[in-house]
Amino acid sequence: MNTALRFGRVFAAFAVVSISSCDSLSDADLSRNEPLQFSAITAGGRHSCALDADGVAFCWGYGFDGQTGLGRSDLRQRPRELFTSQRFSSIEAGNRSTCAIERDRASVYCWGRLGGGAAPTLIEGSEGAKMIALGVDHACIRFDDDSVGCFGAAEFGQLGPGTPPSPELVTTVVMVPDLVAAGAPAVGQRHSCAVDQGRSVLCWGLHEGGQLGIGETMEECPVGPEGELRPCAAQPTRVDGGPYTAVAAGLYHTCALRDDGQVECWGDDDSGQLGLESGGTERCEWLIAGELEPRSCARSPLTLAGELVFAHLSAGYFHTCGIEADGEAQCWGTDSFGQTGGLGRPGRPGLVAGDYRWAAIAPGQLHTCGLTESGAAYCWGDGQYGQLGSSSEFAAEPVPVTGF
Repeated sequence: MNTALRFGRVFAAFAVVSISSCDSLSDADLSRNEPLQFSAITAGGRHSCALDADGVAFCWGYGFDGQTGLGRSDLRQRPRELFTSQRFSSIEAGNRSTCAIERDRASVYCWGRLGGGAAPTLIEGSEGAKMIALGVDHACIRFDDDSVGCFGAAEFGQLGPGTPPSPELVTTVVMVPDLVAAGAPAVGQRHSCAVDQGRSVLCWGLHEGGQLGIGETMEECPVGPEGELRPCAAQPTRVDGGPYTAVAAGLYHTCALRDDGQVECWGDDDSGQLGLESGGTERCEWLIAGELEPRSCARSPLTLAGELVFAHLSAGYFHTCGIEADGEAQCWGTDSFGQTGGLGRPGRPGLVAGDYRWAAIAPGQLHTCGLTESGAAYCWGDGQYGQLGSSSEFAAEPVPVTGF
């Protein structure tokens, strides 16, 4: 779930990228049936958002909670400009929220569940934001001094040791003590991670699916309304591996990019999102609807199948994607709606269909969006809520974001 990144940097989960400048959108752009040009794009639960070269925000798809910034109305198949004079440097979509870093003040504004409505709302304590990663219902920020702070849902300890588990949303940034980040944070549903200055990955939050990558742990945290004790890490805990240059978090899994371009993954592998081909090496017991359910998992880092070398890495809910040095993209994990781009299969990376060179791939829940090196926007996967930005309700390979 990810941050606002500039072209050339690796980025975290629910990814977004910024690329070279392009002309801002006009009515003429929105009326033609060819890919729109953006400088940043992000995929959330059932919606997508993007920025043009001037920092103007556009969103489309499901917006009942205000996450498209356009009010709680019908589905938006066509990218629509947010009704705000603010200009943003990066944008990140979560499940029912969207957050962006305002260009001049470097403060975070959110709309949807984390913003309390469709209007962009300032997050208190977010001044000096450099990068942001947004998961299902919480977010973490890397500040310009490389410190890290989080806000949002806190019921599983995913905001760090400064915030006790609570069913209420935390609306003010809470700093994660003693963490100095070297890259963008990564945020899942119940956990958070970051690469520190020593090129280690540190994770905290719930560990019932192995998503922290810290092996077996005796530490337990109360979760759910009954306060059931489940494996966790209240403090940021080092993952044994690396050195790493970036980390990406899916819903219950995590992948990290080593400095040699190899990928290591851990956590839930029930959908093949770890890319291990043969599946996870362990069985983790998950607390689902009050019952323990065993699922395939890995509690410690395992190397991705094949001999692929990546320059960028990103993760969606149950699938993961990487971009190779030549701009080709590979995805792996669940492909129930074509969200891996047509040529992948669970457990093993496969090329995203089409002769494209990608600057970014941004996986969401059941769909994926991306920008080519020229800034052309494409999406694929589930489009029944308009999140593909086209007339397609389903696409097993990239289709242009046009709104028609």
